[in-house]
Amino acid sequence: MNYLVYLIYGGSAYNNEALYSLLSYYKYHNQDENQVVLYTDDTTFFKKYLPENVVYITIDNIIIKEWKGPDNFVHRVKVKVMQDAASRFEGKLLYLDTDTYFLKNISALFRNINDGEIVFDKPEGRLIDNPGGIARKMRNFLKTENTFHIPSSDKPLVITETFTVWNAGVIGFNSSVAGQLRVVEELVDVLYAKNKLFVMEQIAFNCILQDIAKPVAAESYIHHYWYFKEF
Repeated sequence: MNYLVYLIYGGSAYNNEALYSLLSYYKYHNQDENQVVLYTDDTTFFKKYLPENVVYITIDNIIIKEWKGPDNFVHRVKVKVMQDAASRFEGKLLYLDTDTYFLKNISALFRNINDGEIVFDKPEGRLIDNPGGIARKMRNFLKTENTFHIPSSDKPLVITETFTVWNAGVIGFNSSVAGQLRVVEELVDVLYAKNKLFVMEQIAFNCILQDIAKPVAAESYIHHYWYFKEF
Protein backbone atom coordinates (compact mmCIF):
# COMPACT_ATOMS: atom_id res chain seq x y z
CA MET A 1 0.00 0.00 0.00
CA ASN A 2 1.05 3.61 -0.56
CA TYR A 3 1.27 6.07 2.32
CA LEU A 4 1.68 9.84 2.29
CA VAL A 5 3.13 10.97 5.64
CA TYR A 6 3.25 14.44 7.19
CA LEU A 7 4.58 15.80 10.48
CA ILE A 8 2.60 18.87 11.57
CA TYR A 9 2.91 20.65 14.90
CA GLY A 10 3.71 24.04 16.35
CA GLY A 11 0.79 26.29 15.45
CA SER A 12 -1.42 27.73 12.74
CA ALA A 13 1.37 28.63 10.30
CA TYR A 14 2.41 24.98 9.96
CA ASN A 15 -1.21 23.82 9.90
CA ASN A 16 -1.91 26.16 6.99
CA GLU A 17 1.21 25.07 5.10
CA ALA A 18 0.20 21.43 5.48
CA LEU A 19 -3.41 22.09 4.52
CA TYR A 20 -2.32 23.88 1.35
CA SER A 21 -0.02 20.99 0.52
CA LEU A 22 -2.80 18.45 1.07
CA LEU A 23 -5.36 20.40 -0.95
CA SER A 24 -2.88 20.53 -3.82
CA TYR A 25 -2.46 16.75 -3.42
CA TYR A 26 -6.22 16.16 -3.72
CA LYS A 27 -6.27 18.27 -6.88
CA TYR A 28 -4.43 15.44 -8.68
CA HIS A 29 -5.47 12.36 -6.68
CA ASN A 30 -8.63 10.57 -5.66
CA GLN A 31 -9.41 10.46 -1.95
CA ASP A 32 -8.70 6.73 -1.73
CA GLU A 33 -5.77 6.62 -4.16
CA ASN A 34 -3.14 6.63 -1.41
CA GLN A 35 -3.44 6.58 2.37
CA VAL A 36 -2.79 9.99 3.93
CA VAL A 37 -1.26 9.85 7.42
CA LEU A 38 -0.88 12.96 9.58
CA TYR A 39 1.26 13.08 12.71
CA THR A 40 -0.17 16.19 14.33
CA ASP A 41 -0.99 17.96 17.57
CA ASP A 42 -4.17 19.46 16.08
CA THR A 43 -6.44 16.83 14.56
CA THR A 44 -9.49 19.05 15.05
CA PHE A 45 -8.19 21.61 12.55
CA PHE A 46 -7.60 19.10 9.77
CA LYS A 47 -10.80 17.12 10.26
CA LYS A 48 -12.74 20.25 9.28
CA TYR A 49 -11.22 20.21 5.80
CA LEU A 50 -9.96 16.75 4.87
CA PRO A 51 -11.66 13.47 3.88
CA GLU A 52 -12.76 11.05 6.56
CA ASN A 53 -10.31 8.35 5.52
CA VAL A 54 -7.25 10.36 6.60
CA VAL A 55 -5.36 8.58 9.40
CA TYR A 56 -4.39 10.77 12.36
CA ILE A 57 -1.64 9.93 14.82
CA THR A 58 -1.74 12.36 17.71
CA ILE A 59 1.52 13.74 19.03
CA ASP A 60 1.88 16.05 22.02
CA ASN A 61 4.62 18.01 23.75
CA ILE A 62 5.75 14.97 25.71
CA ILE A 63 6.25 12.87 22.57
CA ILE A 64 7.87 15.75 20.69
CA LYS A 65 10.31 16.38 23.53
CA GLU A 66 11.23 12.69 23.62
CA TRP A 67 11.67 12.55 19.84
CA LYS A 68 13.91 15.63 19.86
CA GLY A 69 16.42 13.49 21.72
CA PRO A 70 19.22 14.25 24.19
CA ASP A 71 20.30 17.45 22.43
CA ASN A 72 16.78 18.81 21.83
CA PHE A 73 17.24 18.76 18.04
CA VAL A 74 13.99 19.79 16.36
CA HIS A 75 14.66 18.02 13.04
CA ARG A 76 15.33 14.72 14.81
CA VAL A 77 11.54 14.47 15.20
CA LYS A 78 11.31 13.84 11.45
CA VAL A 79 13.47 10.74 11.80
CA LYS A 80 11.32 9.41 14.64
CA VAL A 81 8.12 9.97 12.64
CA MET A 82 9.51 7.95 9.74
CA GLN A 83 10.56 5.18 12.10
CA ASP A 84 7.11 5.11 13.65
CA ALA A 85 5.36 5.14 10.27
CA ALA A 86 7.52 2.29 8.98
CA SER A 87 6.64 0.24 12.07
CA ARG A 88 2.89 0.87 11.69
CA PHE A 89 2.43 0.69 7.94
CA GLU A 90 3.84 -1.92 5.58
CA GLY A 91 4.52 -0.75 2.07
CA LYS A 92 5.67 2.37 0.28
CA LEU A 93 5.97 5.57 2.31
CA LEU A 94 6.48 9.12 1.06
CA TYR A 95 7.25 11.72 3.72
CA LEU A 96 6.75 15.42 2.96
CA ASP A 97 7.61 18.61 4.80
CA THR A 98 4.65 20.95 5.15
CA ASP A 99 6.12 23.63 2.84
CA THR A 100 5.40 21.62 -0.31
CA TYR A 101 2.77 21.54 -3.02
CA PHE A 102 1.91 19.06 -5.73
CA LEU A 103 2.40 19.68 -9.43
CA LYS A 104 0.82 16.45 -10.70
CA ASN A 105 -0.07 12.88 -9.80
CA ILE A 106 2.71 11.06 -7.93
CA SER A 107 1.99 7.44 -8.92
CA ALA A 108 5.38 7.31 -10.65
CA LEU A 109 7.18 8.11 -7.40
CA PHE A 110 5.50 5.19 -5.66
CA ARG A 111 6.57 2.98 -8.56
CA ASN A 112 10.14 4.15 -7.98
CA ILE A 113 9.84 3.19 -4.31
CA ASN A 114 8.32 -0.15 -5.27
CA ASP A 115 11.38 -0.80 -7.44
CA GLY A 116 13.63 -0.32 -4.41
CA GLU A 117 14.67 3.26 -5.13
CA ILE A 118 14.94 6.09 -2.61
CA VAL A 119 13.12 9.35 -3.34
CA PHE A 120 14.44 12.75 -2.27
CA ASP A 121 13.23 16.25 -3.13
CA LYS A 122 16.07 17.11 -5.50
CA PRO A 123 19.87 17.03 -5.76
CA GLU A 124 21.76 20.04 -4.43
CA GLY A 125 25.13 18.99 -5.83
CA ARG A 126 28.33 17.94 -4.14
CA LEU A 127 28.95 19.52 -0.77
CA ILE A 128 32.32 20.78 -1.96
CA ASP A 129 30.66 22.70 -4.83
CA ASN A 130 27.91 24.35 -2.77
CA PRO A 131 28.67 28.06 -2.18
CA GLY A 132 26.13 28.47 0.65
CA GLY A 133 27.07 29.41 4.18
CA ILE A 134 25.72 26.25 5.78
CA ALA A 135 27.60 24.10 3.28
CA ARG A 136 30.76 26.02 4.10
CA LYS A 137 30.25 25.38 7.82
CA MET A 138 29.71 21.69 7.14
CA ARG A 139 32.86 21.51 5.02
CA ASN A 140 34.88 23.22 7.76
CA PHE A 141 33.51 20.73 10.26
CA LEU A 142 34.49 17.77 8.07
CA LYS A 143 38.01 19.16 7.70
CA THR A 144 38.46 18.79 11.45
CA GLU A 145 36.55 15.51 11.81
CA ASN A 146 35.19 13.21 9.12
CA THR A 147 35.12 9.78 10.78
CA PHE A 148 32.19 8.91 13.01
CA HIS A 149 31.31 5.92 15.16
CA ILE A 150 27.69 4.86 15.57
CA PRO A 151 26.53 2.36 18.19
CA SER A 152 25.11 -0.27 15.83
CA SER A 153 28.26 -0.69 13.73
CA ASP A 154 31.84 -1.65 14.43
CA LYS A 155 32.86 0.00 11.16
CA PRO A 156 33.38 3.77 11.34
CA LEU A 157 31.47 5.93 8.89
CA VAL A 158 33.53 8.39 6.84
CA ILE A 159 31.87 11.51 5.41
CA THR A 160 33.80 13.59 2.89
CA GLU A 161 32.99 16.91 1.28
CA THR A 162 32.70 15.27 -2.14
CA PHE A 163 29.42 13.44 -1.47
CA THR A 164 26.25 14.60 -3.21
CA VAL A 165 23.61 16.21 -1.01
CA TRP A 166 19.91 15.80 -1.77
CA ASN A 167 17.26 18.03 -0.25
CA ALA A 168 15.28 16.08 2.35
CA GLY A 169 11.98 17.96 2.16
CA VAL A 170 10.60 14.86 0.44
CA ILE A 171 11.79 11.36 1.35
CA GLY A 172 10.34 8.17 -0.09
CA PHE A 173 11.25 4.63 0.91
CA ASN A 174 9.86 1.15 1.48
CA SER A 175 9.02 0.14 5.02
CA SER A 176 11.41 -2.80 4.57
CA VAL A 177 14.34 -0.41 5.11
CA ALA A 178 13.08 0.57 8.57
CA GLY A 179 16.28 -0.77 10.13
CA GLN A 180 18.30 1.85 8.29
CA LEU A 181 16.19 4.59 9.83
CA ARG A 182 17.56 3.55 13.22
CA VAL A 183 21.05 4.07 11.80
CA VAL A 184 19.98 7.51 10.55
CA GLU A 185 18.90 8.37 14.10
CA GLU A 186 22.22 7.21 15.51
CA LEU A 187 24.16 9.28 13.00
CA VAL A 188 22.00 12.35 13.66
CA ASP A 189 22.76 12.09 17.37
CA VAL A 190 26.50 11.69 16.78
CA LEU A 191 26.73 14.56 14.29
CA TYR A 192 24.53 17.01 16.18
CA ALA A 193 26.33 16.35 19.46
CA LYS A 194 29.55 17.44 17.76
CA ASN A 195 28.19 20.37 15.76
CA LYS A 196 24.78 22.00 16.20
CA LEU A 197 24.12 22.64 12.50
CA PHE A 198 20.40 22.38 11.72
CA VAL A 199 21.13 20.34 8.55
CA MET A 200 22.56 17.35 10.42
CA GLU A 201 19.33 15.39 9.90
CA GLN A 202 19.60 15.98 6.13
CA ILE A 203 23.25 14.92 6.12
CA ALA A 204 22.40 11.73 8.04
CA PHE A 205 19.53 10.80 5.71
CA ASN A 206 21.80 11.35 2.73
CA CYS A 207 24.71 9.33 4.06
CA ILE A 208 22.67 6.32 5.11
CA LEU A 209 19.92 6.10 2.48
CA GLN A 210 22.24 6.66 -0.48
CA ASP A 211 23.88 3.36 0.47
CA ILE A 212 20.57 1.62 -0.31
CA ALA A 213 20.07 3.02 -3.81
CA LYS A 214 20.88 6.04 -5.93
CA PRO A 215 18.12 8.57 -5.17
CA VAL A 216 15.55 9.78 -7.66
CA ALA A 217 14.18 13.32 -7.60
CA ALA A 218 10.61 14.28 -6.75
CA GLU A 219 10.96 17.89 -7.90
CA SER A 220 8.96 17.48 -11.12
CA TYR A 221 6.02 16.14 -9.07
CA ILE A 222 6.25 18.09 -5.81
CA HIS A 223 7.66 21.57 -5.24
CA HIS A 224 9.41 22.32 -1.96
CA TYR A 225 9.44 26.06 -1.28
CA TRP A 226 11.82 26.06 1.70
CA TYR A 227 13.60 29.09 0.19
CA PHE A 228 10.46 31.28 0.14
CA LYS A 229 8.50 30.63 3.33
CA GLU A 230 6.61 33.90 2.92
CA PHE A 231 4.56 32.13 0.26
